[in-house]
Amino acid sequence: MVCRAQLRVKFALVTLGKNVGVADLVFFARDVSELADPECRFSLSAADFRLLNPNTGTGPTFRSRADAKLMKLIYRNVPVLIREESRP
Repeated sequence: MVCRAQLRVKFALVTLGKNVGVADLVFFARDVSELADPECRFSLSAADFRLLNPNTGTGPTFRSRADAKLMKLIYRNVPVLIREESRP
């Protein structure tokens, strides 16, 4: 299955739990069945959030598992251009 988006229809599904070490994410899904697609779904740990957005700690948006993997590789090997004040 190819990860694709229909920009006219936007929705969010958030599932919360206790003692979960990573967040399983899917963005730009058009159908609930895409939640199970391993090419569209990826996981990020708290350390990944800090790695990808060290100044804000906000969640990045990726279209596929490959995109997330590539960005983590880049951020692990290229220093942050401007690091703002330390975050707690």
